[in-house]
Amino acid sequence: MGKACVPMGRSHLVPSTLEAVHGELNRVITQYSTVALSKAFVVVTKDGHRFRTLAA
Repeated sequence: MGKACVPMGRSHLVPSTLEAVHGELNRVITQYSTVALSKAFVVVTKDGHRFRTLAA
């Protein structure tokens, strides 16, 4: 995709939530196309994700 993931704010990935976050990340990767992901801002948490399409 060519864009790096940059932690923002108080982002924490702790061992107790690692598997849940990875599972949700896998869900995001399979649910959205590469094109859609390249034009979006996605926040992944252990409880779900937020997908926002970036302005053109």
